[in-house]
Amino acid sequence: MTLRFVAFTLATSVLLPRASLAAQDSLALRGESPLPNAFWLEDLDISKWHQRRGNPRARANNSGRPISLGGVAYPHGVGTRTINEFLIDLRGDAERFLAVVGPDDAAGARVSVNFELWGDDKLLASTPVMRRGDAPKLMSADLRGVRALQIITDDGQDRSNDDDADWGGAMIVMRAGVTAKPLPYSHPSEPEPVIAPAVAPNEGAPRINGPRITGATPEGSGPVRWAVYGDGAPTWCGDDSSWPS
Repeated sequence: MTLRFVAFTLATSVLLPRASLAAQDSLALRGESPLPNAFWLEDLDISKWHQRRGNPRARANNSGRPISLGGVAYPHGVGTRTINEFLIDLRGDAERFLAVVGPDDAAGARVSVNFELWGDDKLLASTPVMRRGDAPKLMSADLRGVRALQIITDDGQDRSNDDDADWGGAMIVMRAGVTAKPLPYSHPSEPEPVIAPAVAPNEGAPRINGPRITGATPEGSGPVRWAVYGDGAPTWCGDDSSWPS
């Protein structure tokens, strides 16, 4: 189950009857070619798509068979097993995301899935929990100005058993004139942590480290020892004369 702790904004998903989906999107989402100036989602580097169990499949469902949603075949798209996410660096160059989503027709009886699209940590579109037999949903999100797109396929708040979930005909439409394909998002590199160099004994300023034994008394059964180093021999100073020097 994917947890998000970010600002919540209004999200929408459009539920269409099966016949309307086939009529409206037959050329785009079910076609062999994407819309003008668009890239199929599976043509991106989906090896960077992180999935808890197994790996997402290009142009196939989780079992390797053709993607089928609501009795409609989709030659393009990505088939997954839930609890996964894909981060894409759009660089502000995209206009729209479009896909038909839902449990694959071959999913098992226990399937329960939900889909989310996040742009720069704001929810752009989502679905309720979908189960076997539910009509697929058209997800359309405005990506204008979005730099980082996060695609999430979640487990319906239970487990991922039987959760074969498809992004049918998924594509990203770019701004006019943009020809570069979006890349998986890479987190900015951070500098290596600075580690203090080791100081050899009897070098540099005197230093006292923590004792090996704490909470002991002079009448105890063993010595109390501290690791010290620095220039010159250390001298013990204390008010209790019963402690060893």
